[in-house]
Amino acid sequence: MQHSNYKILICIILLSQTLSFAKETSLGAFIESSSTLVSNVERYYSSLSLLNLHQQSLNTEPEAELVLTLKTTQKSFDPNSRHTLVFEVYNQSKASKQIKVLPILPTSWQLLSVSAINHLAPAEKKLVLVQFFIPSYQAAGQAPITVNLNTQNELIRSENYTINVATHQDIRVEPLPAAPNLEGGTLFKSSFEIKNMGNQTAALKINSSTFIDGFKEIQLKSDADTIIVVQQSTPKLVHAPLKVINDLEVENVNTQVKKYAYNSTTIYPSKIKQKDPFFRYMIDASVYYNSFTNSNDHFSIMTAEVKGNGFLDIPKEHFLSFIVRGPQKINVRRFGITDQYSLIYRYKDATTVKAGDHGYQLNRLGFGSRFGIGFSLDHSINSRLTFSALYVKPRLYTSNNSSFYGVKAQYLLSPSFGAGISISQSKESVYRSFSQKKTNNNDFGQIATINFDYQNARHFLYSETSLSNFKGDIQYTQMLNAGTRLGNFRFNGNFTVAAKNYFGTVSNGLQLNTNITYAKNKWNLSLGQSLSKIIQNIDPRFSSATPYFKNYFARLGFKIDQASLLSIRLDHRLREDRLMPRNYFYKEMGMDYQYSLNLPRLNLNFNGRIAKTKNMLLTQSYYLNNYFHGVNINYNLLKAFSVRGGFNHSYTSRYSLDGKTSHNYRYSLGLSTSINALRFNLLYTSGFTPEYFHLKRDYLNASIFYSINNHHHFEIRANYYENPGFQNAKEVLASAKYTYRFGIPLKRTISAGGIKGYIQVPKNYQLKEGIQLSINGKTVIADKNGYFEINNVSVGKQFLFIDQSKLPKHLILGIKNPIELDIVKNQSQDIIIPLVEAASLRGNLNKAPKDSIVPKILIHLKNEKNAYTLRSNPDGTFHFKEIIPGSYDLNFQFLGTNMDYKAIPSKQITLNATSTKSITIDIEKKVRQVIFKSKKLYISN
Repeated sequence: MQHSNYKILICIILLSQTLSFAKETSLGAFIESSSTLVSNVERYYSSLSLLNLHQQSLNTEPEAELVLTLKTTQKSFDPNSRHTLVFEVYNQSKASKQIKVLPILPTSWQLLSVSAINHLAPAEKKLVLVQFFIPSYQAAGQAPITVNLNTQNELIRSENYTINVATHQDIRVEPLPAAPNLEGGTLFKSSFEIKNMGNQTAALKINSSTFIDGFKEIQLKSDADTIIVVQQSTPKLVHAPLKVINDLEVENVNTQVKKYAYNSTTIYPSKIKQKDPFFRYMIDASVYYNSFTNSNDHFSIMTAEVKGNGFLDIPKEHFLSFIVRGPQKINVRRFGITDQYSLIYRYKDATTVKAGDHGYQLNRLGFGSRFGIGFSLDHSINSRLTFSALYVKPRLYTSNNSSFYGVKAQYLLSPSFGAGISISQSKESVYRSFSQKKTNNNDFGQIATINFDYQNARHFLYSETSLSNFKGDIQYTQMLNAGTRLGNFRFNGNFTVAAKNYFGTVSNGLQLNTNITYAKNKWNLSLGQSLSKIIQNIDPRFSSATPYFKNYFARLGFKIDQASLLSIRLDHRLREDRLMPRNYFYKEMGMDYQYSLNLPRLNLNFNGRIAKTKNMLLTQSYYLNNYFHGVNINYNLLKAFSVRGGFNHSYTSRYSLDGKTSHNYRYSLGLSTSINALRFNLLYTSGFTPEYFHLKRDYLNASIFYSINNHHHFEIRANYYENPGFQNAKEVLASAKYTYRFGIPLKRTISAGGIKGYIQVPKNYQLKEGIQLSINGKTVIADKNGYFEINNVSVGKQFLFIDQSKLPKHLILGIKNPIELDIVKNQSQDIIIPLVEAASLRGNLNKAPKDSIVPKILIHLKNEKNAYTLRSNPDGTFHFKEIIPGSYDLNFQFLGTNMDYKAIPSKQITLNATSTKSITIDIEKKVRQVIFKSKKLYISN
């Protein structure tokens, strides 16, 4: 309705102008003028609404000689931002105009600039740019703007506009000043200011890695602010300056945008621990006591070990690691502890030498790892070509004691691609009995392997191709591992195929694993399969199962938030133990589910499985329902103490020999603590389901570790368990270990001394905490009794600085600051820093008679230990504050070229503690005299 009224008004104005124009023109000109009427009306009406920008016109000049048009088509304007409106001013009159544009904005807005028009000729158009800033707290919705056109201080046109202010969500988090340093053991508090910089009420979640003093969820109105206090305890004992940080995380729930702020302080020690002046090679010398007990027997043994590990030089180019252990106890039941003599030497990244008892292996295919006395060398040339050679003679087990030796060359063709070839020889293992072809284990065989390795940021590929020769029988084995990442997709897979009579660790089979994963946002989808028909040449003393399996699966995961995850997995699998007697052989179709929650102090995991299982160990079998449900919890009660527990229930027929389905319940309880040098762990498990029968089952595990001064280490372990394949035959294995750690000095690296001292205060005064002392770049804070110790100070002349800002009121340092010290190598000096009650001196310089001003004078107050200097005030007064009590010489020195005054004589004064002495000094002018001397004057002819 309002727009219609304006349209009618504009039509009347234009029509009147057209009729008056028709009186003075011809009929043709009148018709031409009338034809533009409609277009003029539409042009004026369209200027009333440009998208969301609404204009209301009010002309103070009936003839509308000036037309103001808004050209900006922006729909909405964001707070806390700069914006520009573009206007067009059109002079429709026949006279030139001197125009000044005056925008009127809402009170809280800031006008930044307005482009000038000045002179506007008839029929001329000019653009006006109005730049302004909308504050962050401006309410969303429509806001009025007025633009006035003035000429010669007279308003000739005014236009009203309404613009749309957008919704704006923003917060600001800033730390407030905190104490720059603290003494250890004090509470570090930090204050953070949160301000709502938007125009909507913000729902905020507050989090910190330390303690928050207050609410963790708040509502903050627009332009409002609040203070959040975060605090944490600081360690009481530190030996070096320690930086402590308080952090604050503020999340805007509406936008899920997080802001972070940090505040820090430095914890200074009262004592800086002395550094080791030597570069050392560290040695661990240990003694073991082992005890074994079951229902029938008890055994115990003792062994000793010396172990070294570290660099031999400061540039860290030569590295050495060695172990010497004995005596051999391999034949003692349940221990199997053997002597060991091994050494590893490495020079930079170019050469590595191994000697003694190690596990030696050239490739993943080929001969398996052999543990025994041997030697190996890896040497790189120009970081591209690497040669390797090894020889090993196993000495522990007769099952596989044949010597093994080989050579290998590896060449890096590019930073991402390398290739190698190896040749090795050894005798056949006794445990190749799984292969269909049995041979004499006294015969040698050879294996040649070629490998390729490619890896970059998105793809990797590793391949081994191996040929074995045993009495002229050539057999082939191939292994391939590959992975790639394409956008949100990831693929990983490995493939191994082994010939029937391949002479290496695997034979007569196929192994294939593939997995493809798609991850986007909070979702994760995986599809994969696993197949293993590989026969492994293993020693049954160390393994109670040889698995054969087929498995197809699909998994869907959803990340609920940063702390919780939900996943479901569907699979179809077959698992068979090929080692006789079999532990399991079954087919199964099932679903796994899991929910996990990980919070700073709580970890919760709930998982389970629902399946149909067919036990193939039975002559007649069919699918039965099986399920499993379990929950595990770990909770940190304190920073150094946590408890954990679990409970699960299974209903299964997988391992049954009679076809029956059994219920199995199991729970576990554990606790852990770590307090300074003491660590303790305990875990109890009530029992195990049949699927663990072929594995070692630990019912109780406990350990305790304690160290003293990083030199003495004590460790006790106890294990109550059952071995694979045994039932109702539990055993206890306990061990105790003492280690003394020391270093062999190789080179002196520090030539330093130290200082010890305390700050002495007069009676009836109490020392304040936090007095900071610094020397040679090292800083400490004296404890509450004033004691401090600083070590590792460089030898020679050094200066000890004392921060006087924390001294008790009315007390000052009784000696000169800084204190000059002469640091002696490997010695610690004792010093006392006295605090005394301060004295002061006031003085007044009386100006000389007939002088209007007092001359500028420098006043010196000094004795043998201290010196003070200041300049007199313009009125002739001076004041020495916080002076160490004692006797002083007071001297005066005129500044500039004041030769008209007599020298002021020195004075001897005594300043007493807690008192102010006042003196007055008179200034006298010199008496000027004119003296005439007679001289003989001679004038020559």
